[in-house]
Amino acid sequence: MIKGVILGNFMSYSNAEIPLYPGLNLVCGPNGAGKSSILLAISLVLGQAHTERAKRLSDLIRWGEDHARIGLLLDNSPKEGKRPFPQYRTDTIDVTRILRRGGDYGYLLLGKPVSKERIVEIFSRIGLNPNNMLIIMHQLMVGRFALISPREKLLMLEEAVGFQSYRADIMDANARLKKSLSEEESLAAVLESTQETYQYWKKEYEKYQKKKELERKLQQLQCELLWGRIEKKQTALAKLDDKIASKNKAIESMDTRIDEDKKALQARRDAFNNELKRNHQSEKARIELERKVARAEADVRWVELQGRDLAEDLETLSRALSTPEFQSFNKNVPVAVTALVELGERFKLRKSKLEKLSSPSSFKELEANLTSLVQECEKIRRKVGSEMERLIEYRVQFEVLILKRKLLSDECRSLLAQRRIAKQELNPLIRRAERLGPKPGKTRKITELEMAIVVTEEELRPLTHVSEEVEKMYSSYVGLVKDLREKAERVAKNREETLRELAKRFDMWKTVVGQFLAELSERYNTILSSIGASGAARLVEAKDVEKAGLELLVSFKGGKMGSLDSLAQSGGERSVALMAFLLTLQQHIKSPFRAIDEFDVHLDPKNREMVSDLIVASFKEAGGEQYLAITPGEIGTIRDNMHVVVVQNVSGTSEVSEVK
Repeated sequence: MIKGVILGNFMSYSNAEIPLYPGLNLVCGPNGAGKSSILLAISLVLGQAHTERAKRLSDLIRWGEDHARIGLLLDNSPKEGKRPFPQYRTDTIDVTRILRRGGDYGYLLLGKPVSKERIVEIFSRIGLNPNNMLIIMHQLMVGRFALISPREKLLMLEEAVGFQSYRADIMDANARLKKSLSEEESLAAVLESTQETYQYWKKEYEKYQKKKELERKLQQLQCELLWGRIEKKQTALAKLDDKIASKNKAIESMDTRIDEDKKALQARRDAFNNELKRNHQSEKARIELERKVARAEADVRWVELQGRDLAEDLETLSRALSTPEFQSFNKNVPVAVTALVELGERFKLRKSKLEKLSSPSSFKELEANLTSLVQECEKIRRKVGSEMERLIEYRVQFEVLILKRKLLSDECRSLLAQRRIAKQELNPLIRRAERLGPKPGKTRKITELEMAIVVTEEELRPLTHVSEEVEKMYSSYVGLVKDLREKAERVAKNREETLRELAKRFDMWKTVVGQFLAELSERYNTILSSIGASGAARLVEAKDVEKAGLELLVSFKGGKMGSLDSLAQSGGERSVALMAFLLTLQQHIKSPFRAIDEFDVHLDPKNREMVSDLIVASFKEAGGEQYLAITPGEIGTIRDNMHVVVVQNVSGTSEVSEVK
């Protein structure tokens, strides 16, 4: 994985490049040569935040320099068709960390600045954590690992073999459970306080409901009262309509009578005119007859006077004319005499007629006719008077009818005006009533309704301060309480589900870790048995994942098996037992790079050789993983699949060489 380590002005290195290969890389050299600096440099590039070598990373810069450069060349060539870092398409990736005196410890990835978080994320994806002892064990950590708590050992083991997800699932479920419990408690407290406010608004809402009910009742009463008044007005209007209809009917009847009386009046007038005409004619005839009588009397008297004289004169003349003397006087005298005779004859005839006229019988006839005519005229005058009286009577009756009709028309117009006013008053009332509500089937008495309205208004008076906001507040608190209860139910349900999930995940974790430790314990014991020892790995405090831990048991020389952190083992025995455990883990560790510094500390030559043989034998079984082991001891035979790097300090500068 790591093709090389480049160091510039880092600790005792001025400028060095340390090549690394797959398999076992063994770094050896005397104490103080700078071997551990290589592993420290690798850890710092991988993201290690602190080191026991210095309080500050800037203290690792070579004396007299202002910055140090640490670089790793990573192999990114495809393996089985996949690159270790698929986000990058180059076969080699260089990651550099620059340490500056001012405290700036920036990163470069392929020559470009990048954040530390990004670097840590990249290496975390392949399980490489420089702070895990089971992946990178620095100098003096061999003894320290035996002293850390079982819980820390188990956490390191889970991370190294890739079991963090099981614990993370449990922690996630546990966190959700705690959150649910906390939320449940909070909800219970909030619900309790909300209930008090809810009860207050509930009471106010009940008042508001009563107010609304009374308002509805009042509106219904007002509506009923209004419809009652409308009904009363409609009844009055109906009576007016009846009166108007009656008046119109009376007017129609009177119009008929007027027409009839008008015709009768005209007939009476015609009769009167006829009688008047007859009277006029009779009077005229009477006057004419009286005139005739008077003329006849005058003529008679004149004829009597003139006729007597004329007759005498004619007779005298006739006698004179008839004398021979006169006839001989003029030959025309006979003609004149003849004419005179004729005149006399006519006069006689006229006289005879006048005499007839003036005869008592003629005058009696005229007087009788006159008397009859006078009587007829009197009758006609009386009839004219009678007809006039009747005409006047009919005229009076007709005028009375006209007056009555006018009075009826005036009354009708007055009623129509009243109806129009009543209609104008009624229509707004109907519209107002329709806005209040539909017309009830039966309306009570107006006095009863007015009394009920007064009572309802009195009941409403104490509730006038209750506003519509009460309903909003109550509704909001009803919804809030409902939401809180539903949320509490959901939280309780989630808690139950989380408890079941937590139990399931815990069982999964316990099963996986338990089975893994059982297999690991068997192999661990096998490795130890090859050097005359025995051991086991077991899970302790398995009922609580947060308290659970890894306990290593070991026995040397047939003694009783005890905990690895026990003071019963010597330093060498603890080192052998720990190396055996690390070698047992190698085929299970997820990270492609592992390292251990001074694995043979506290080992005597015999145990050192045994551990070295175990390491070599274990690495032979490995695949493409990369191992870095640092030892101050001498290297014997260089075996296959082993790359040896020798570090020496020359005049205060570390120098690196390879053993081919």
